Amino acid sequence: MQSKTFRATTTKEALSRISRELGPDAIIMDQRNIRDHNGQLIVEVVAAPRDNSAFTPEATPTFWQFIFKNKAYVAGGIGGLVVITLLVTAAVIFWPRAEQIIPTKQEEVQTLVEETQPVAERKKIAVLPLENLGLPKDEYFADGITDEITARLARIEGLGVISRISAKQYKNTDKSIRTIGEELGVDFLLEGTIRWQKFTDGSSRIRISQQLIRIRDDTHLWAEVYERDLNDVFAIQASIAEQVASSLDVALLAGQREAMAARPTDNMEAYRYYLLGNALYGRDRRKRTLSEMIRMYEKAVELDPEFALAFAYLSIVYNQMYWNYHDRTNQCAMKAKEAVEQAFKLNPDLPEAYMALGFYYYRFHLNYDLAIKQFEKAMEVLGENSELLASIGYVKRRQGRMKEAVNYLTKAFELDPRVPVFAHNLAETKLLLRNYPDTEHILDLAISLDPGNAELCAWKIFNVLLWQGDTKRAHTILEEATQIVRSREHERFVRYDILLHMCNGNCQEALERLSTISYESLNNQFFFIPKALLMAQINQLMGRHDIARRDYENARRILEARLAEVPEDHRLHSSLGIVYAGLEMKSEAIEEGQLGVKLMPVSKDAWRGFHRVEDLAQIYSMVREHDKAIDQIEYLLSIPGELSIPLLRIDPKWDPLRNHPRFQKLLKEEKQYVGDR
Repeated sequence: MQSKTFRATTTKEALSRISRELGPDAIIMDQRNIRDHNGQLIVEVVAAPRDNSAFTPEATPTFWQFIFKNKAYVAGGIGGLVVITLLVTAAVIFWPRAEQIIPTKQEEVQTLVEETQPVAERKKIAVLPLENLGLPKDEYFADGITDEITARLARIEGLGVISRISAKQYKNTDKSIRTIGEELGVDFLLEGTIRWQKFTDGSSRIRISQQLIRIRDDTHLWAEVYERDLNDVFAIQASIAEQVASSLDVALLAGQREAMAARPTDNMEAYRYYLLGNALYGRDRRKRTLSEMIRMYEKAVELDPEFALAFAYLSIVYNQMYWNYHDRTNQCAMKAKEAVEQAFKLNPDLPEAYMALGFYYYRFHLNYDLAIKQFEKAMEVLGENSELLASIGYVKRRQGRMKEAVNYLTKAFELDPRVPVFAHNLAETKLLLRNYPDTEHILDLAISLDPGNAELCAWKIFNVLLWQGDTKRAHTILEEATQIVRSREHERFVRYDILLHMCNGNCQEALERLSTISYESLNNQFFFIPKALLMAQINQLMGRHDIARRDYENARRILEARLAEVPEDHRLHSSLGIVYAGLEMKSEAIEEGQLGVKLMPVSKDAWRGFHRVEDLAQIYSMVREHDKAIDQIEYLLSIPGELSIPLLRIDPKWDPLRNHPRFQKLLKEEKQYVGDR
């Protein structure tokens, strides 16, 4: 068996030549990366034709069969291709026959082989926000170009790129390069400046300076200044990415150079609106913000109907509008669907289109398996993208697969340790698993990253109540949070503030707190609670039953009117059931509570479904069906969710059950309900 050496710029090219010259059953004997006399990084592969007299298909798989059979092992990069291929050659006669595993396309195997660089060898880099040297109103442009450079670098196999969200925290920072590197856990930083000059004749130019710095010794590995027409902005981005890869000795695989050089649009005005939309992406979930993003992306695709990337993000924002209950109409669903379909029509391989389709299946249809498949397809191009890993974690959480959700969210947070939303969601998931010490630790970390976030502070208050039932400590946290949060009107912050007052018996303070909020209902994807309903419950605790009845009637009018518009809203049915129970309409209350559970069962959404069962338990308690209420509580304690023995002991909404022997026995239990699956 005579071997032959093949040299090429990519593994794919080398394997293609081997297949043509030696046949698809060739034996790969060695593979390594070397540099030629010009210093160019190339791939050298040693291969030999299969000797059919010595090797039989029954005894030995071909190289392609071996790779495909051991896809997970190879993709993990353990030992690299050198070890794997030598093992194939040495132990080939002992290898068991591969069964039904031969790929239909050789290209699938070639792609797999290209993806064998171990993750551990990736060189970690962060792209710091470009300093805007132009007009203040062009700040979004500087941030947008930073994000685009980050995205292009992230597609290079061999680079581990910190997300734009983490890096953006260092905008205008006075921290040293070494400190930033240590905080982000990276080896290299790319930093620079940008100026956008616009002239009276309508033309414009951009000037971008970039420098690549190795953190351990503050060495500048590469620097360059680009000064070109605005239309060359994509070529500049591609050049920067290629220069970074070259400076770090990272070879570009087949297709990567072409992908980086791609122009998402030829219309610079459309691109400007796209960047304006991106500037708002991830800022918050408010309707006003999402509506403005939609306006920007719609303007972008109006100016350039072939702008696939803008269509993908337009679909994602419509998904967010629907998911956050800002727009639950069929029209919203149709717009999200049409936008993602157009993105695929324009660019069938666009990873952002797969990401948008994943969100569409997840948020509109709760089709979790299909959603995960789309996210995984996007990762085939984008690699271990923290946003995609977190998205899979979110889906796993809705499936009730909390341990798997924790694994994905932990990985996302490890890749991007400065992103508050990843720590936020990891903490929420730990809380649902009733791992309260871990929850507090992660919440403290998230709050350190985003001190003014009212929702994070609210979760910390609630975690203490769930964990210890300690209202004094929770009140201390509330007082501290009140001094730092950006807004005290966040619906979850308000809800736990009111709950804490009620647990402490401070009903008058609870009423006064309610009077300070500007909206009429606490409204998110988990609950819709009219302010009148909270007032009714507080007045009932105070023994002011006539006032409470008036408040219940006000809440009833609000909820019945909303249900006339959106009759399938599970949150409204559950809240109306509680209102009916307060009005002593027993059969109607139970019917509404059961309908809320039917519309959103735990099997459909493990998190939102939990809330519907808890509301039904409260309804049973209020209408004196105590055993049925306790049945539901026991079930809730057996699955992941926002209920615990310490909270049951102090929450006044369970007061009707206090004298029931089963409830008293339940409260004496010391075991921790984890409810993991």
